Amino acid sequence: MKRNPPHTSFSQKRTPLMIITIMLSYLLVSCTSPRESIYEGLFSSAFEVSVFYPCGLSTPEAFVGESGYVETGYWLVSTPDSGFNEELQDLHSLRGDTGQLSVYVKVVGTLSPTKDHGYGHLGMYSNEITVSEVLDMKPWDSKQCQLER
Repeated sequence: MKRNPPHTSFSQKRTPLMIITIMLSYLLVSCTSPRESIYEGLFSSAFEVSVFYPCGLSTPEAFVGESGYVETGYWLVSTPDSGFNEELQDLHSLRGDTGQLSVYVKVVGTLSPTKDHGYGHLGMYSNEITVSEVLDMKPWDSKQCQLER
């Protein structure tokens, strides 16, 4: 006598597929979403300037390359609760005659993906760092980190 296979409901068949779909969606989002990292380097602020130069990656002499973007440094913004602007204000007295303020920073933040229209003043920066926490901020001293030339 032939036995019929046990009956499997539609929802029982769908459950593994749903779990796989959810797991793949999570992996896709986690691989494409910017992750917070620690960034350390020189931050310069002036009229229409808010630029961050990571230690060992760029020079403070920003230049516009063939891409039309400033090819060194990242535009820097901060979240309201990061404390970045308050700490920067405490160092405001260091602003020189040119109105520029340069400080050493160590921050937690996310680096944006490159976009076609750029970031910052006139969209000149290919990337942007969004600061969520300040770990350290003090007057700039070139001994704090090396900037390649």
